Amino acid sequence: EKRRLYDQFGHAAFDGAAAGPGGGGFGFSSSTFADVFEDLFGEFPEGGLTVVCTQTMEAYKEFTGYDWWHYSYIEPDRVIYQPIRVLAARSLLDMAIPREVFEWAIGRIGGSDTPAWVVSGLASRLAGEEAILTDNLGEFPDEPVKRPDDEVEAALTTRDNKMLTRLAFYNAYRMVQRLEDEYGREEVAAMVVALGEGSDRDAAAQSAFGMSYAELLTFARDWAPPERTSPE
Repeated sequence: EKRRLYDQFGHAAFDGAAAGPGGGGFGFSSSTFADVFEDLFGEFPEGGLTVVCTQTMEAYKEFTGYDWWHYSYIEPDRVIYQPIRVLAARSLLDMAIPREVFEWAIGRIGGSDTPAWVVSGLASRLAGEEAILTDNLGEFPDEPVKRPDDEVEAALTTRDNKMLTRLAFYNAYRMVQRLEDEYGREEVAAMVVALGEGSDRDAAAQSAFGMSYAELLTFARDWAPPERTSPE
């Protein structure tokens, strides 16, 4: 309900809200999400990472160029979040911080040639973001859920259109889920590692899944969109 109100009215819906009883607060353990990642990749990538929450939404927009609906901005050595009180008001605090750290780390391991849908989808899977991504679909009842490959990749890269970005996040989640269900999460991670070690997409897909990247993309996109309930 808090997410719904925020997505409808923006941060003004919770003006003056603060983390604490009834307002959210930290519910995750840094050691727990580190264990999740290290069980898959062995360790976090080398290099420092600074995690910053801005004091105001105005500062967040100034630093990131993002509007209120996107809760963070990932740089090579820093993740900038909306104010903690806003994340708490949106009921995102438990998920948002580990999810973006996962995305930063996966991108760091895989390098610049790692497809955006792989980075985003795996980060969302590790953070358990399915319920939020599914809820977001309700904002766009008349839009097809399944989007073209190039649109998904572009939306995840630019993140400048709310509808396309949120649909792309959902598509990426489902694509990685499809691979995990058939081959296992370890194989997705193996492809990321291979890309980071210098393999091109075809070679990395072949080593992890036994198929070309084009074949992998076709397979990953073979998921069924959720059924939509018609408005009464």
